[in-house]
Amino acid sequence: MTLRKLIQAQITSLGEREVEVVMSTAALARDGHVLLPQGCQLRNYLANPIALWSHDPDQPVGNAENILVEAGQITARAIFAPAGISAKADEVCGLVKAAVIRAVSIGFDIIDSEPLDPKRPRGGQRITKWELLELSFVSVPADVGAVVAARSNGDNIVSDWKTGAAKGLPIEDSDDWDGAAAADSIFAWAGGKDFDPAKARQGFLVYDASAPSDRDAYKLPIAHVVDDKLTVPKGAIRAAASRLPQTDIPDQVKTAAGEILDHYREAAGIGEENRSARAPRTRQTRVTNGVRGRLTIKRGLYAVAELCWLFECLGYEVDAAKFESAIEGDDSKVPAMLAAVFHDLGEVLLAMSQEEIAEALAGHDVEPGLDEGDDVLVVEARAHIAAAKTPKVRAFRRALAHLKQRAGKTLSAESVRAIRAAKAHHEAGIEMSRSAIQTHKKGLAALDDLMDSAGAGDEDDPDAGPAVVTDDDADRAFSADFRRRQADALALRAVA
Repeated sequence: MTLRKLIQAQITSLGEREVEVVMSTAALARDGHVLLPQGCQLRNYLANPIALWSHDPDQPVGNAENILVEAGQITARAIFAPAGISAKADEVCGLVKAAVIRAVSIGFDIIDSEPLDPKRPRGGQRITKWELLELSFVSVPADVGAVVAARSNGDNIVSDWKTGAAKGLPIEDSDDWDGAAAADSIFAWAGGKDFDPAKARQGFLVYDASAPSDRDAYKLPIAHVVDDKLTVPKGAIRAAASRLPQTDIPDQVKTAAGEILDHYREAAGIGEENRSARAPRTRQTRVTNGVRGRLTIKRGLYAVAELCWLFECLGYEVDAAKFESAIEGDDSKVPAMLAAVFHDLGEVLLAMSQEEIAEALAGHDVEPGLDEGDDVLVVEARAHIAAAKTPKVRAFRRALAHLKQRAGKTLSAESVRAIRAAKAHHEAGIEMSRSAIQTHKKGLAALDDLMDSAGAGDEDDPDAGPAVVTDDDADRAFSADFRRRQADALALRAVA
């Protein structure tokens, strides 16, 4: 099985068609594995020290020489093919020298490994013995903090990233933030075109000290100028926190910048839910990459999708176990045990989805804004709405906040009027129903009297015999009183 590792590239320009690279390090990679340099087997690779473009064996661009295995890393000198021999080699060489291509990757086979955590044998591995197969220049690194040491062709200028913003700037209670406008205000405040680097760096979280006069050397503005003073809005803290993990700076500078953000989060009263991870969390799964069936390591929402499939399968097993237990009528503990695991897996799926979606959305901020009517919400609710990364999430949070705001509130006069009117209609309807019922009861009573006067028994009464009409009954049947009751009964039936 051939694996690939995209690593933090350290590329230093040497000759016209040479660069020095760090091929691999002993650091924990974003795929969750540790590749120990001292475990590298080089014999076969030294017989054919090929350098490729993007792991494609049909696109060789040069060779690797002077490979040096040290305690924490493996370095080499990559020499591109002579000019004119390979158009692809010429292209890649130019892109690397221009610092457009900044990452390298290695292909290797695992010989021996051990789990980083013995409790998770299928989790991250410490690869203690492995064979190097190839070196490649690639366009997309797995490590978002990959740094190119050489900024220009042949002059060996090395980036020197440092933190800039001090911890004492005043906090502005505002979620409004425009990073580009803030940067312009900082440079203007620092002197305009010929700005003072010492002043400019105070408004940025990090800066490249090797190019202090270059505006592009300043990243992550965390303040803007108000009344000729730098202030830090809450929106700036949130924006910097979301972009820091994807910023192209060394890890140690990223950690120091995270400490500055922690200070401002605490000073601004921003809750733990908005804390940015100094080292981005990662997930992993293995999927076929479609290039000659090789296996590569991917991360992110692929793992979430796989977990969803496992969750669906486990749900089926839970239902099947319950059905079997009901059919057999036993006291099996399996359904309850499976249901507990199913519930726990659901919690993991929710947490994992939230983490991976947050990582995917990081760096794609949508400028927050308040809709009409949000001024009735408390400050915490408005801040929670503004911190949403997408319009859909913001709309959901806004609707939920307004529902909570209305809960337990006194009804408006218009609502009270409508409710009272509806109540009156219901009461009138009830009275009409009661009147109709009473009318029906009177009609039934009149019919009973009519039957009694005629001497007719109740057909439903089993003890009642056939009605016998006497001469007196006949005379009474034609009396005025009898005819009056007949008329009343007919009138009541017509009403009913």
